[in-house]
Amino acid sequence: MPIADAPYCPRCRRALVSDRGLAFFFDAALPLILLNLGLTNLGAVPEGLSLVAAVAAIVAYVGWLTYFLVKDGLPGGRSLAKRWRGLRVLTLEHQPCARWQSVVRNAILIIPAVIWVELIVMLCRADGRRLGDLLAKTVVVAAEGS
Repeated sequence: MPIADAPYCPRCRRALVSDRGLAFFFDAALPLILLNLGLTNLGAVPEGLSLVAAVAAIVAYVGWLTYFLVKDGLPGGRSLAKRWRGLRVLTLEHQPCARWQSVVRNAILIIPAVIWVELIVMLCRADGRRLGDLLAKTVVVAAEGS
């Protein structure tokens, strides 16, 4: 039976959704918030360092974006926060998420308003998959032993 067809009990589904929310916050939202807070303080940088600050900001954003896109394709289909929350991203064939699938499932989240659509889809589907999961043919599950 494919993973996506597996039934979820209501209690397990709530835990999965809350763990996914925490993982998203610590993997994506919190680093971006901290990055933006740090960059707003660059306004006080002396004029001679403005080019260095601009380059540092670009490098920081590119680093964040790269991690955000490939995070679920890390070994075992587990981003740093998913590992912490005991989750993993698998293909429908029970294999860890590949990097290209991670890019597909996360690229859609770069569009700000889509996050709300993704949340609604995830909450309405019995298997908890969001649009990114449907496009990448992946599913988030609790890791064995978690």
